[in-house]
Order: sequence, then structure tokens, then C-alpha cells
Amino acid sequence: MTSREDGDSDWRLPASKTFEGETWHQRKYFAWAENWDHDHCAFCWKSFEVPGSRAALASVEHQYTEGWANESEYDWICDECFTDFRERFHWGTREPSPGDRPDTSPEEADRISDDLRVKHGTVIHKDDPPGA
Repeated sequence: MTSREDGDSDWRLPASKTFEGETWHQRKYFAWAENWDHDHCAFCWKSFEVPGSRAALASVEHQYTEGWANESEYDWICDECFTDFRERFHWGTREPSPGDRPDTSPEEADRISDDLRVKHGTVIHKDDPPGA
């Protein structure tokens, strides 16, 4: 059931996916792939960044370095949304396990981010004047 079907007005409820009955575990955010430097909470869309990376150290509001990942470790939910929807969607929890994907170092996250900026033409060179 989606938020539109049951009349719930919570803006965070997605139109189609509630992860009903899934199992989640807490962990540090990591880069899923070489073309992925951040992610978002599946409900409120707050950003997840690799701990210690330049992006995580920037004073950005609505940003997390840890959260709840599902078994595939592809989807993320922030603590607030997890607390708000855990019972409603019958989510289970588990402890971290040796089979979980490895953490991403801050240096690797910064390299990925820099590579993506070059690829998309959004590189800011330190010698460029503002607005260049």
C-alpha cells in the first residue's frame, strides 16, 4: 500500500516503495560504485556522504555519514525516518556482518567526487576567478 492509496499525508512516504518487511542494519555510508559519491534517504531525501570526505566535512544541513542500509546495501534510510516508519512497515534489524561491503576511505570518496566533477564539467580550479 502506498501513501496515496491509504490517504496518509506524510510527504516522506514514497509513491510505490515502502520496503515492507525488509531487514536493515546501521553502518557508515560508503560509495556504492565508482560513479557514486553520495546517496539519499529513501524517504526524506537527506544526503548521505562518506565520513571524513570533503563533502561530509562541509557545513551542509540535512546530511548524514551513517544510517540504515537494507540487505543489498543499496537503499538507505536516515535515523529519523527509520524511527518514524519502522513499526508501520514491519522492518527488522540485524548487526553488521563480515559479508557487508567495505567502508570507503575519505580519500577514495574525494577522488570519486573529483572524477565525477571532471566528467560533468563542474570542476572549479583554485586559480579561477569567482564566476569564471
